[in-house]
Amino acid sequence: MATMKDRILQLHRFVVDTVRHLDWLPALLARVTLGVVFCQSGWGKLHNLEKVTAYFTELGLPHPELQAPFVAGTEFVCGWLVLLGLFARVASVPLVVTMLVATITAKADELKHYGDLFGFTEWTYLALAVVVIVHGPGAPSLDALLARVFKLTPSAPGEEKPLTRMLGRGLTAAFAATMVIVSAWWFGASHNPCDQVKDARFAELVKASQGEGDEADEAQGTCKQILGWIKEGKDPAAELKKEEEEEAPSGE
Repeated sequence: MATMKDRILQLHRFVVDTVRHLDWLPALLARVTLGVVFCQSGWGKLHNLEKVTAYFTELGLPHPELQAPFVAGTEFVCGWLVLLGLFARVASVPLVVTMLVATITAKADELKHYGDLFGFTEWTYLALAVVVIVHGPGAPSLDALLARVFKLTPSAPGEEKPLTRMLGRGLTAAFAATMVIVSAWWFGASHNPCDQVKDARFAELVKASQGEGDEADEAQGTCKQILGWIKEGKDPAAELKKEEEEEAPSGE
């Protein structure tokens, strides 16, 4: 008579044996998601280069007139390559870089808590691109077809060259070290710019920034302006008053 343990093992085996026939599906979903998103994004940017250039200028990126067409073309071409599964591993690398830059530049202001990062679509696309880089585009891809035609197979663990083994372990160590350093910095550093404002004239502003909601977000944005004025050697109180007067209705 089968024991409870035997039944659990049988159920586990049944589930694993069934689901492993779908091992081609995750890579396909990742590829289609990335490909469609970046094909559309790149195509849209290519047809609105002036707007993209202006946005890159606003973000403070160097040489926006060159970066705009480069990023647009990269997204469009790499998106198609990933979608088709042709040189998908290589094509996913620029997409990772693009999403990293987008997160650092366009999304930095929205990172108020370390958990916010995982809610960004940029992070989701980055994670999917890493899946394609590490695990490949899967069986339903042009890369898999080329591998079958040219009989391309990865080396067995015992036949791996010392150089590739060293590079692989180096990348693993570098990635692990980066995660530790970034995590330590994130938990140790303050991400409220108002914490750097020591002028007593802005005590109420600093207090408001420690709350929640739109008021806190607005206060933190103002503190960033104040820090910028201080860096430029200007009186932040005077600059803030001047800005308020410019925004006030003309009848007041």
